Amino acid sequence: MEKFYIGCYSNKETSLPNAKGKGLSVVSLDSKTGILTQERVVETVDNPEYFYLNKKKGELYVASERFTEFGEISILDSETLEVKSRVSSRGLSTCYVCYDENTNRLLWCNYATGNICYHNLDDGKEGNLQLEGSSINKERQSSPHPHFVALFKNTIMVSDLGCDLIHILDRSCDDLKVIGGIVTPKGYGPRHMLIKSNKLYVICELVPKLLIYNYDSKSKSWTFEQELDNEKEEKMNVSNPAAIKMGKHNVLTTSNRFSDTLRQFKIFEDDRVVDMKTIKLGGKCPRDFCFSKDGRWVLVPLQDSDCIEVYHIDSDGMIEDELVFVFETGTPVCAINI
Repeated sequence: MEKFYIGCYSNKETSLPNAKGKGLSVVSLDSKTGILTQERVVETVDNPEYFYLNKKKGELYVASERFTEFGEISILDSETLEVKSRVSSRGLSTCYVCYDENTNRLLWCNYATGNICYHNLDDGKEGNLQLEGSSINKERQSSPHPHFVALFKNTIMVSDLGCDLIHILDRSCDDLKVIGGIVTPKGYGPRHMLIKSNKLYVICELVPKLLIYNYDSKSKSWTFEQELDNEKEEKMNVSNPAAIKMGKHNVLTTSNRFSDTLRQFKIFEDDRVVDMKTIKLGGKCPRDFCFSKDGRWVLVPLQDSDCIEVYHIDSDGMIEDELVFVFETGTPVCAINI
């Protein structure tokens, strides 16, 4: 049995009128049948938007998203799930958290207030970088909206949906300092990212595209390489991609919230990326999905259907169309392996 942490919106706010979850829960997956069973529920964290599990320290970091007051970053014992400490996120709509082993810092993004923050686990020092800028979509891009953090070599990379930028920060600097950036196409709205080797894969929310960049170690710079549609042509205006993950067999998978699909792309040995298939889900609004460790199952939280759907993955890494199991839970938005 493999276990997962599941995060569910729990507080009914202006932006979450249908929230009905209980925060954090633990579920187990039967690797033979795909059936999920609830192990426990922990209501000490609210609106968990994103998790990061630090196995070396035995800690779980939770970003709690709030819309009318500052969110929180909670540090939990990963076994007992007791809260060890909390820090203010110093912003609204906290949407991502990760851990930098090089500096022993937690890093996170505040989408609505447009700032990136850190908290040092050694001395408690904190930092806050307020981003500036905008782009062409007047409704969604009137200000910065950082959404995701990726660590690469000596840099911190932050996708900014509001400015159509991937900000590049100095990872070794005591404070958060922008030293460069990647300009994405205007109006695309880069949301989540994935780095493998010297390739950067960016999923865009406002225009559902997959962007691919290559890192040149000599010039220490990123260059654009490829652009692919992340949804069928008739669904391009309603897609709203949410997450991107790498499964086994070099298969990229993305989730599309408003077309209720998963999209899969194959990375070949010559670095070509080819669109392979679309999986139509049974429920609505897929968020941050998760693969089982053996690569045979995918758990898909469906925020607007109050459930997690489980699908089987074939020997080539392709998700099968048939729905295997539905686990009911209120407004789930994220899942990670334990």
